Amino acid sequence: MKKILKDLDDALKFLIITNMNNLNYIKSVNEESFTTEQHHSVGMNLRNDWGLWTNESELSIWFHNKGIYHADDMSSIILTSFHRTVNNKDIDLDNQIKYYIDYWEKNDPKVNTGFYNLNKDE
Repeated sequence: MKKILKDLDDALKFLIITNMNNLNYIKSVNEESFTTEQHHSVGMNLRNDWGLWTNESELSIWFHNKGIYHADDMSSIILTSFHRTVNNKDIDLDNQIKYYIDYWEKNDPKVNTGFYNLNKDE
């Protein structure tokens, strides 16, 4: 049975439970190094297995409701929040979201409308 994650809190709880053996390592690595090294491994699994590329998973819809439409941004927010949670830091979700919205507004505003996920081929 596939795990159904409804929001970021569910995702973080799941990651903590499934990474209990790695928590000391995660604490020992700075945030930028952690998120960069995990982007193509754990991040890819999050994007593919948790349905972040679709408009159908509850977790992707939760992100869409926050204004985040690109699966890479979703997985980055999850990984950053996970690292911060393990290190007892505020996840500062509002500023993480603002970072990606501002990035796309400058680089490709259609992403902020959801156009990217709905029409990936265009």
